[in-house]
Amino acid sequence: MTQEPEHARDHAPPRPRDPRLEIPEILRERPPGAETPTPKPASLGNTMGELGFALAIGIDFLVVAAAGGAGGWFLDRQFGWSPWGLMVGIFVGFAGGLFRLIKRLEMQDRDDKRTKAAGQSTQAHRPPPGGEGDGPKD
Repeated sequence: MTQEPEHARDHAPPRPRDPRLEIPEILRERPPGAETPTPKPASLGNTMGELGFALAIGIDFLVVAAAGGAGGWFLDRQFGWSPWGLMVGIFVGFAGGLFRLIKRLEMQDRDDKRTKAAGQSTQAHRPPPGGEGDGPKD
């Protein structure tokens, strides 16, 4: 087993380029009329609000599911239904959590649509800059 000296590896002839790795010319150029989208910077408050909302939904789902499981466990202990009470309780808890999740998301969607519609209607009825009587006086 012989190894090449280190200086021989540094001066090896370059390998030919693999044509499969080349980007076709048509993909290198931007089509006419295409604009580069400029992302709007998200404000920190908006991002934190969305994060809080997502966290609240997740915690709400888990709490309802855990409450269903705890109720099922309690029924198991009281009536000796083990493991059926726990399984039914967990199923009912997940169903309740899913129901609450859907209701909260529908409410949020309704609020977002209402806010968006209110923002568009105020912009549509906004007077032009400078007021109504900006024209030349006769």
